[in-house]
Amino acid sequence: MKTPGTNPGDSPRGAASVSDCAPTLFAAIPQGTPAHRVRRRRFLQQLTLAVGAFPILVPPVLRSAPSREIALASIGVGDRGRADLETFLAEPGCRVLAVCDVDHERAEAAKTRVNSHYGNRDCRVYYDFRNVLARPDIDAVVLALPNHWHAIPGLQAIRAGKDVYAEPPLAHSLREGRAVIEAVRRYGGIWQMGDSLGHLEPHRRAVACVRQGGLGALRAIEIGLEAGHHDGAGTAGRETPDRAPPALDYEMWLGPAPWAPYCPARVHHNWRWIRDTGGGQLMDGIGHEGVVALEAWGVRPQGPLKIEASGTFPMAGLWNSPTAFRITVRYPNDVTLVIAAGHQDIRRGIRWIGDRGWIRVDRQGLEAEPKGLLDESSRPGKRPGPMLPPHRRLLESIRSRRPTLDSLVVAHHAAALGHLGQVAMDLGRPLRFDPEAEAFILDPVATGLLAAPCREPWSL
Repeated sequence: MKTPGTNPGDSPRGAASVSDCAPTLFAAIPQGTPAHRVRRRRFLQQLTLAVGAFPILVPPVLRSAPSREIALASIGVGDRGRADLETFLAEPGCRVLAVCDVDHERAEAAKTRVNSHYGNRDCRVYYDFRNVLARPDIDAVVLALPNHWHAIPGLQAIRAGKDVYAEPPLAHSLREGRAVIEAVRRYGGIWQMGDSLGHLEPHRRAVACVRQGGLGALRAIEIGLEAGHHDGAGTAGRETPDRAPPALDYEMWLGPAPWAPYCPARVHHNWRWIRDTGGGQLMDGIGHEGVVALEAWGVRPQGPLKIEASGTFPMAGLWNSPTAFRITVRYPNDVTLVIAAGHQDIRRGIRWIGDRGWIRVDRQGLEAEPKGLLDESSRPGKRPGPMLPPHRRLLESIRSRRPTLDSLVVAHHAAALGHLGQVAMDLGRPLRFDPEAEAFILDPVATGLLAAPCREPWSL
């Protein structure tokens, strides 16, 4: 098994910052080629902006639809990443050329799986995502990483001319989400969220019914999420600080998160229950159910204007995300949105309530009151057409260069519900929000909690 830093071009553990990535990308391209000159020029422009020497504008990366197979790299090949990898391996018209993980055993296993699938040895293995982004032949990256690593690799990929497929939620903080939106807008990249519900037929019918006015005026939305913590890695209670396994680059795994000693209960799946690296069931669910709930609205939400929240937190132990919660969000058009887990009055799933009744969808199917609402949504011309699953939407968007910014904005609004709700839970008081400024009104303490500071040397 390889040791850290032994694959060609791999950086020393924790040696480079995100800002150091630009010269790494520049150096990876053979000198004298057109790509080298373009990348060198872009790097110099970004460096000028960074030091404030002269206020020039960095032009968007020139992107065109590939005429060959779409070349992919899979960054993060843990439990979710392995599933994403299998999905793309089964897709014609794309080819996985690289895999990357800070756990070297996982990375090597993924490389073996890819090479076995294609019957060759073309797949390269990396332990530092920056070396993947340095490859000019990679068109897009598939990101399946802990929440605290959602923004930085994706932002670096977009700036390097790569497109992105990423697991929800969009980002680990509201400020990171806004940075992603602005980068995609500025550089013209494709960023496809890996939502698991929006393309399902029951959810499509529910969204179509609400958008077509079947409920009349929308009055309320309820989003029921799962409660508790689930020990997906078999490490509950193993919180004693220990030496990280030789195969795991723990310093790189922590990355921008606050430093904390290694222990088995902190990494691999169970990072999601620790707020420095995850967001509990709230942020796990809001990127799926929240996106569907807001898409049915048909327009970008006007608010939110006011947020109230309460939560139940573990009394002891490393895992500190809420095990039950209730968030109430109020909008200026008299619509109230409630997100809850561990409350019997709100079942898991999504319910839209309007003047004419309600419609509810979950992973088991649809129901409505009055039941005729479902019949109405099935009439010719009303039933929604099929929707591609997210991995195919990525490939189609790359080929057509069809923008994904509108759906990304919805993903940002959905993730924001979780971020705002968590701040309200932490402070234990109602908060008023300015959606244009994306800041709490006359409340710098609350607004300060909308950012997740990056541990040096990392930055957005």
